[in-house]
Amino acid sequence: MEGYDSYLFSQELLKFMGFERRIEVRNFGGNNDLKAFLELFGAKVDFNPVVRRLGIVRDAESGTAQSALTSVQGCLRSVRAVELPPPSQMRHFEGDPVAVGVFILPNCKDVGMLETLCIEAVEEIERTGGAAVLPCVDKFFNCLKQAKGELPKNPAKARFAGYLVARDKTDRQLGRAAQQGAVPWEAKAFDPLKGFLTDWAG
Repeated sequence: MEGYDSYLFSQELLKFMGFERRIEVRNFGGNNDLKAFLELFGAKVDFNPVVRRLGIVRDAESGTAQSALTSVQGCLRSVRAVELPPPSQMRHFEGDPVAVGVFILPNCKDVGMLETLCIEAVEEIERTGGAAVLPCVDKFFNCLKQAKGELPKNPAKARFAGYLVARDKTDRQLGRAAQQGAVPWEAKAFDPLKGFLTDWAG
């Protein structure tokens, strides 16, 4: 998983799905750290006899989902410690003896990140009933734009942080918020990622 927040988030999602003993999550840092992580991970003595499926989850914050996949494919091809065949498409595990799969957040289609996916999930749940706090958050940012003439540099992260404030969560980090129950795992927005994890778990 890319980054510590994604690491914590994925651990909570795996618990929700009952897969916490079937998938081991590791944080490979930032996107530029992926190749070095794969080299070190693949060089471990017990990699080949133990690892049968390897999943890579990163975001498409700075480009398209396809460009993110192309970047991951390049990293996989350049690894020398172990053979890691790059999958030809997102969400599918390919290769032998190690099958590799790639999921690009938020949904293997759109530009965005983990916060983008979580906001989509919250919007979905709020449309179906219950207290809707995102309209209040959006009014705040509209007011802020009028006052400052600009919005936060990362609107998705800022909007999710605003949602957490509205939900009275003390920690504004997404991973910690997931641990506090602030992420609606039942939302259909998570279905593509859940499907990927289900295939990964075998």
